[in-house]
Amino acid sequence: GATGLDILLISDNPGAMERALGALPEARVDGFPTSTPGVRALAAGFDLVVFQGVTPPPNDLPEAPMLFVRPMQSGDHFATEGVMTSPAIDRIDAGASILEGVDLAGVTFGDTPVYRVGAGDDVLVRGMANNLNGPLVWRGTIEDTRYVAYGFDLESSNVTQRVAFPVLIARTVAELTVAPIPGTLGLGDSLLYRVSESVPEVSVTNPEGEVTLLGVSESVDSVVFDGTGLAGMYTVEEVDADGQTLQASTFVVNAGHPVESDLRHNPSLDDDLAGRGASNMTVSERQGLADLWPMLVGIALLVIALEWLVFSAGVVRFPVKRGWASALQRIGGRP
Repeated sequence: GATGLDILLISDNPGAMERALGALPEARVDGFPTSTPGVRALAAGFDLVVFQGVTPPPNDLPEAPMLFVRPMQSGDHFATEGVMTSPAIDRIDAGASILEGVDLAGVTFGDTPVYRVGAGDDVLVRGMANNLNGPLVWRGTIEDTRYVAYGFDLESSNVTQRVAFPVLIARTVAELTVAPIPGTLGLGDSLLYRVSESVPEVSVTNPEGEVTLLGVSESVDSVVFDGTGLAGMYTVEEVDADGQTLQASTFVVNAGHPVESDLRHNPSLDDDLAGRGASNMTVSERQGLADLWPMLVGIALLVIALEWLVFSAGVVRFPVKRGWASALQRIGGRP
């Protein structure tokens, strides 16, 4: 949302998940049971949708980023190939931002399905048991919509009793809801760009047409661009191994006053700079007020002079009460 993070939680046992989501700064969580129909329409306007123990049919999946916990098969998504009995973690992608500061040592899991991941999915935590291995935490896209999935059941794991759980939730939500690129930057500010899955290179074109190529290593999911020394429009492109553009986006570098120098179209710029009240006053009205100033100053000076004569000379008498007359005499210096 414009003033916070609006999260839709679909769950029959929200407990720990609702508490972890609600602890996020400026987060608002709306919960509904898993039997709720029309999730796609319901999710309109939400920044994130969390499904716990349920997955809608493919035609009812929302367009907002999604977090799945112990998902169910939906069409070709989240198909399973057996069950791991109380799996132990056997591989972790330590470089993933979702896992930064997440200590999974000592975390146990109940029986967990062996989910079949797609070619473009990124397994972050893998488990192993009874000669099977499968993803415990992974991320990917469904119809160009990003998602993160936890394959384990929260109720049969001790993860919700560990400090790791709220940290994992916070990192996951940040991964799914933070825009990959800001709309504007100040002159000289660095750009932190979050790269899509399996992109080997990112190119940045500055306002003068100069291109900077940034290599993306397999262990990171973002790149930093420091060449924002020119004001104007920059283009960021994700490039595949053949040099073809996969995705393009733009941002603007502004210099000086944050409103006045914003190079994007802003129909309210005059009001923002001059003040809405002042901009509604016509030139003739301002001129009329200016013409009154000499007369007002003259009247003020005349009043001041008369008061000085009254209180310093004490020669003018007013029909005032006795107490005030005595006070005037004392001020004027008369006995």
